[in-house]
Amino acid sequence: MPRSAEPLVAVLRSRPGADRTAEAVRALGFSPLVAPLLTVRAVAAEVAVAPGEAVAVTSAHGAAALASLTDPSGLTLYAVGEGTAQAALRAGFGRVIGGPSDAAALADVIVSDRPSSVLVARGREVAAELAGMLTAKGVPARSVVVYAADAAEALPADLAAALSSGGLDAALIHSPRIGMILADLAPPGALASVRLVAISAAAAAPLAGLGPVTISAHLSEAGLVEALQHAMGDKG
Repeated sequence: MPRSAEPLVAVLRSRPGADRTAEAVRALGFSPLVAPLLTVRAVAAEVAVAPGEAVAVTSAHGAAALASLTDPSGLTLYAVGEGTAQAALRAGFGRVIGGPSDAAALADVIVSDRPSSVLVARGREVAAELAGMLTAKGVPARSVVVYAADAAEALPADLAAALSSGGLDAALIHSPRIGMILADLAPPGALASVRLVAISAAAAAPLAGLGPVTISAHLSEAGLVEALQHAMGDKG
């Protein structure tokens, strides 16, 4: 694979978020390589939101999937992070309350509002079970799986070629699961010179010892992009 004139940065999150991240990478003067390690698909589900019941999501995928299964216009939705809140607004939810960028902190926000009950729309694989957190804090909550994120069984061809040629400068790690998939699929030693930029310590953990790791100071897309800029400034 010919080496790009600009530093080559792999974006490994699922689409459509990967395409938005690629725009941010390009704005820094880097060349993005969109190579999703997760593919999101809808899961057939019956969703009935009770009168007065709030809904909550921890990802943009959850917001989009829930909106396709119910009328979102009259619902109050709690969202993890600003990016998810913006996705929920685009999906047509009537009232969106954006919380902190992790499920435990969002649970505290929801508890302080004391809704009568909460329906959590989630993926098949979740890092933290928001409904369980709410129930433990005294707020009746239930969850429904509305999407699944299937892991790649092999590295995308462009990503494999970039690693083989030594042409990949950095990779963005948006979640612990993406970190685990990359660690499992990358050939031995392939990440040794790749700057691995992770959104959190949990996302970085599966990659320990495989290459130089930079961890974002903030659990957000903006924080991850800022960490990339610093990491690439330090490289070389």
